[in-house]
Parts: sequence; structure tokens; C-alpha cells
Amino acid sequence: MATKRVGGNPIPVGPSLVMIDGLSAGSLNADLVGDGAGGGVDLSRSESFSLHLTGAWSGTLTFQGSNDNTNWTSVLASDLSSATSAPTSTTTSNKLLFGMVGFRYLRVRMTSYSSGTASGVLVLYSSAPQVVSVGGAINVTPIVAQSNNSLVAFRLASAATTNATSVKASAGRVYRTILSNPSAAIKYVKFYNKASAPTVGTDTPVATIALAANGGTYVTTEDIGWYFSTGIAFAITGAAADSDTTAVAANDVFVTLNYI
Repeated sequence: MATKRVGGNPIPVGPSLVMIDGLSAGSLNADLVGDGAGGGVDLSRSESFSLHLTGAWSGTLTFQGSNDNTNWTSVLASDLSSATSAPTSTTTSNKLLFGMVGFRYLRVRMTSYSSGTASGVLVLYSSAPQVVSVGGAINVTPIVAQSNNSLVAFRLASAATTNATSVKASAGRVYRTILSNPSAAIKYVKFYNKASAPTVGTDTPVATIALAANGGTYVTTEDIGWYFSTGIAFAITGAAADSDTTAVAANDVFVTLNYI
């Protein structure tokens, strides 16, 4: 296995992951993850990432994504430490966060700062890892490759509701997710591990994907699928909080899924 040096440390580089060690940020607007010149890490060969935060510090780290490496928007990550959806920022050390790639560049910036130094280790996966946080537990599932002709297609154009939707009322895997938001305000698509339509504002989503105004995202987990042990369901709201029940307008958001 080859190695490369990042931050003075020899880092193994395997066929499925790249590890970036020695990351630190200890001042306002310092980038824990970035290229050192205000830009981000190129994720064009990656499908997902995980960031292990350590150190003694007080401040706010914000996860940001971009396709042009110039204009940035906040993105969400999942908190594997508690198996819940994480906000765009965190002030807690010794935490493991995971995110799917729906953009080209990633940076994690100290957007407020009081003291100390945040440290971290970033891992980029060229295929989605087999450990996925779903339904309040960590599920380790076998690799199941699927041919295109075995996938079921689902599409929804939002109505003027929260669009609580049951896609599949039993265990399943999502292999492709295409989300678009042609509206003028950010919208949130929330996925639930549930065998019926979610009770929006009461049920806890397993993932929340923020869609920028006039934007969208494409997520693929072609190799193993995104596993839901109980059922595949989602909703669309106008705010990020799990308890939010803000309805979107008709045709604000379009959801396309390929699943089994």
C-alpha cells in the first residue's frame, strides 16, 4: 500500500479511501478542512466523507460545500456519535461526523471562535462505507450490487404540504437520489427509516439534506445502497429542525429515487 505525507504524517492511501491527518483550526475563519488558501478539498473522486473531531476548543465549525470552489453554502453531516442528524456546525470535540457527497468541494470553517484548537482527521471514501446510521442504530450490512434494470424508480413533485411520503413499507436500499429546488428559498428533504409516511415534526429523520435556492444535489451509493431496515420514507419542509412542520409550495422541490 502506498503512502503520502499530509501534515508531516505518513498516511495510507488504499483503493477505496484517502486519509488526511494533522488538521487543525484555532482562530476565527480558519479552515479545519480546506486547501489552505480559502478553497476546499476536492471530492470529485469521492462518494462520502467522515471527519473525526478532537481537541480542546470553544467555537463553531460550519460544514460548507461548493461546486466552483468560490461560492459556499452550509451542508449537513450525520452525527455517528449519537446516530442522529447533525446540524451544520458543532462545538463538541471527540465527535465523528459522516456526509454524502453531492458537491465537488468541501471545507469546514471556524465561523465563530472563543479559544483553543480544534483538531481532526478526514477520510474520503471513493465508495460508500458499509456502516450506515439508520433509525437510531448503526447497521452493518453486506454489499449488495444491483444492476440498473432491477431498480424501482420513484418521482415526486412537491405539493403545498410537508409531503410526508412512504416510498417502501419494508426494508430497502436507495441507490440514487436526485433532489432539485427551483424555488427562491432553501428547502430540506428529510429521510425516515419507517414503514409508513412519517409524522412530520414528531418522527426523527435519519438524514436531512439541505437544498440551496435554485439548486440541487445528486447522491449515488451504487455499490451497496443506502440501507433502511424498516422502510423508506421522506418529507420536505421549509426549515431544518427535526420538529419543523413548515409546508413547501407546489413544485418547490422534485425528488427522484432509484431503490429496491
